[in-house]
Amino acid sequence: MRRASLASVSLTLAACATAPGLPRSQPCDTQWTDGTSTHASAVFRDPDPAPAPQPGSPADHDAPQGPPPPVAPPRPPQGTWRAGEVAMQGYFGASFLSVNTEGGGIGNIDDDDVSFPTIGGGAQWKIAGDQFDFGVEGLLAFSWRGNVSAFAVGGGGAAVAVDVDMLMFDLYGGPFVSKFLGDKVRIYGAAGPLMRWALYDQDGPSGFGGDGNGFGFGYYARAGIEFALSRGTMLGVCARWTDVAVDLNSRLGDLDMSGFEALLTITQGF
Repeated sequence: MRRASLASVSLTLAACATAPGLPRSQPCDTQWTDGTSTHASAVFRDPDPAPAPQPGSPADHDAPQGPPPPVAPPRPPQGTWRAGEVAMQGYFGASFLSVNTEGGGIGNIDDDDVSFPTIGGGAQWKIAGDQFDFGVEGLLAFSWRGNVSAFAVGGGGAAVAVDVDMLMFDLYGGPFVSKFLGDKVRIYGAAGPLMRWALYDQDGPSGFGGDGNGFGFGYYARAGIEFALSRGTMLGVCARWTDVAVDLNSRLGDLDMSGFEALLTITQGF
């Protein structure tokens, strides 16, 4: 009888452990065959182990990855020139001028074709503008020429061959306007007053020679086109017209010069 009771308890406990409707932590009551009730020990089922996350699973994406790396601000496109910024420009080329002296006490020269090597540079400061850029510019230029052959005309109408040496220094500036055509091409134009200092030496026979220097004022106008060479740097060409008269403060009188320059430019700062 005792053995039958023990077998009955074992079967009951096994049934409680595998019953689907019972919570895992809920104990199971059993009934002895002799009518007495006893409380069986709680039977727990081990939970199934959680599967290990696989590489590339959503769990990997949900896991904290740390702060993202800093992102550099985007660089403005070529051709973006903000108000207040300055572009620096240098140039070299040649001047083709008409040169004459008048009002002096010696033979005057009148030569319509005198060329000078020229070098210079300066800055353009943008003040305003969106589709068009508006601002002011200021530049310097240096030109020189030695042993220029010319003819000086005396009071009696006689023409005498002379040699002329000249050196000129220009300071000029004024308003400008420019526009980018896309992000690779820029066109611009400017005009304004010009101040020139000139050193002049005329070598000829007696009554046709002399030297002097002085300042004079005039105007200039120029226009150019530039092409992107690299980021922030443009290479281009420019033409400049000048017209100025210099008082030489001597027997030479006034030195009048007018003509244009053909220049190769390089600009940086956009």
